[in-house]
Amino acid sequence: MYGEKFLVVMCLTFYSGKSQATEFYRTGQGIEDITLYKDSFPVNTEKIFFDWNNITNIPRNVFIDLPHIQEIRLNHNFITFIANGALGNISQLEKLFLNDNSLSYISWPMLRGLRNLRTLHLQNNFISSIRNESLKGKSELRRLDLSNNRLENISKFTFTGLSEKFNNLILSNNFISMISNDSFEMLTGLRKLFLSGNKLNYISKRLLTGLSNQLIDIDLSINSISTIENESFEMLTGLEKLFLSGNKLTCISKQMFRGLVKLEILDLSYNEIYLIEDQSFGNMELLKELYLSHNDVESLNKSIFGNTEPSDSIELSLFENPIQCDSRICWIIKNIESGKIHLIEESQNVAICYISDQIVHDLKSLSVTDCQCKMHCHQD
Repeated sequence: MYGEKFLVVMCLTFYSGKSQATEFYRTGQGIEDITLYKDSFPVNTEKIFFDWNNITNIPRNVFIDLPHIQEIRLNHNFITFIANGALGNISQLEKLFLNDNSLSYISWPMLRGLRNLRTLHLQNNFISSIRNESLKGKSELRRLDLSNNRLENISKFTFTGLSEKFNNLILSNNFISMISNDSFEMLTGLRKLFLSGNKLNYISKRLLTGLSNQLIDIDLSINSISTIENESFEMLTGLEKLFLSGNKLTCISKQMFRGLVKLEILDLSYNEIYLIEDQSFGNMELLKELYLSHNDVESLNKSIFGNTEPSDSIELSLFENPIQCDSRICWIIKNIESGKIHLIEESQNVAICYISDQIVHDLKSLSVTDCQCKMHCHQD
């Protein structure tokens, strides 16, 4: 199962001052019935590891009389079923790892009683449903990883019960095509939101309602997004990284990214962008990296950054675009020469420009006296 197995059998006890901390390991032994060990856990056990076994279910009353338990790992098993209340006797548990199993849904009774849970890893299962209010009572939860599952939609009540302490949500590589409006409304403390590798096609203002200036990182790459409602990100004034690569965007409007005054990295590569309106990036005074490679951009007016050219140096990715060699790219060449723009290259790919559909130059090698720029550059 999952490649080559390994065997670890140990019970470690660590002494620190007056207390003893015990870690209980039964890893890679082919264990099928975890109940055989319920009387083997020392009362002072803090961590339990049953990774890489053949466990199929977690019945009730397995983890009892463990007043110090903080972490349980059951990764890489075949768990399909968690009995209602099976974890209810370990309310002090802080970390639960159930990734790489065969769970198909999550419900509130499964997680009942885990009121101090801070980290929950459920990635690489077969979860297609998170029943409403499954996370009720999880006000201490900080991180939830549901990546690589089979989720198709997120309801308004999926995250009910989480508090402002919750800061990291990973939903990458599912089949999510619909997220109900206001689904993130209560996640006011969220710092990182990962939704890459799904089937979203539209981003609306209400989709991001509730998210605040605490959010610093959003990954929406590798979806099917063709439309982003203007000002959808307006309230995310603390956002530093926005990844939108691998979508179907065609036009960047000047209101699309309004409010992103602290943005440092914007990735728009691998879209179908042919038009970037003036001032589209005008409010991004801290922008350091802009990725526009693998699009259909023919020209970039300097007014995309507002009324002035970039005030600080910026890394710019432009390769695999049909850039035209004319006066509209003169400002780029000037800023490359001055060091304000650094062209990002990938392997053997470089930014090139065309005259009459013929490749003429590596854009990085041009000077303001080259090509059709010669007659216009000094007039701008």
